[in-house]
Amino acid sequence: MTFAPATMLEVRAFVVAEDKTAPVLTADEVGIVGDTSHVIAGTGYHLGKDQLKFDKNPYSARTARDKAGLADAAIANAACAIDLDDDWDELRRFSGWAVEQCRKSAPDTLDIREIIYSLDGVNVLHWDRENGVTSAPQPSNQLDHRTHSHISKYRDSTRRSLLPLFKRFYREVVGVNIPGDDMSMFVSFGDGENVPGGLDEVADFQTDLRDLGADFTPVGGIDGKYGKGTQARYIQIVGAELAGDGTHYNYRARRWVKDELEKRHILAVVAAYLKANPPAAGGTVPPGTTLKIGAHTLVIETVEAHIPEQTVTVIDPATT
Repeated sequence: MTFAPATMLEVRAFVVAEDKTAPVLTADEVGIVGDTSHVIAGTGYHLGKDQLKFDKNPYSARTARDKAGLADAAIANAACAIDLDDDWDELRRFSGWAVEQCRKSAPDTLDIREIIYSLDGVNVLHWDRENGVTSAPQPSNQLDHRTHSHISKYRDSTRRSLLPLFKRFYREVVGVNIPGDDMSMFVSFGDGENVPGGLDEVADFQTDLRDLGADFTPVGGIDGKYGKGTQARYIQIVGAELAGDGTHYNYRARRWVKDELEKRHILAVVAAYLKANPPAAGGTVPPGTTLKIGAHTLVIETVEAHIPEQTVTVIDPATT
């Protein structure tokens, strides 16, 4: 029988706990497992494999990602959708924001197949990834969604949660600090394994690690899959204190790698300048000396000849 996976139950628990204004949202108003009408239709993500009517060619069983989930016996009967009632104060703001995040390919939205919602309680809109990531939401005649939003996930993502997306909404849009929210962990070990070509986010991360040098290039190269090779390099560059066992990596770690790349690039340019224009022994580079790095004009504040390159201080007028 269809069951509600833990990754959906934790989203339900989070939203119910955060909705504090009457009428408060209840667990019964956050639907996961399909009701009788869903079972009769037999086509949607609220149903597991054993309740789908394959003679109808259900839309929730057509994509490669959905077929992969249905082929995995442990998750084949998991419900892969959640309905949020408009008793949740933030429903309409969240729905519109979530769609825009999907269209921007935000990393914590990559498992979302579709969102059906209403911004005004009258007109219903439907965004579907299968129409193209950047495609605009289309008008829908599913008028029961005037009072609730529907979010469905590809079936191969059952083991991953949408909780980071909801936490990020509260942090960035509502302005609420969620206790224990470690900058929204959004990439988990195994992500990209069942996605053709892997995930762009993981491939970008792998590229950054490679650009740090051969010693940090993930074993297996840049394949968009967060496997053991990338996990090992991530722990190596970030350190066990931040990375832990490498089960997840988050925005903080991603920013750390980007900052390290930027720092190394700047130091390389400064070092090249110093090699071509060495200060006199014990002297300094003239204050205000400028260097061009890409689109940025960097100004050397102070560089003493005897100080190692790693301690060079550089300021960027465009960002300071």
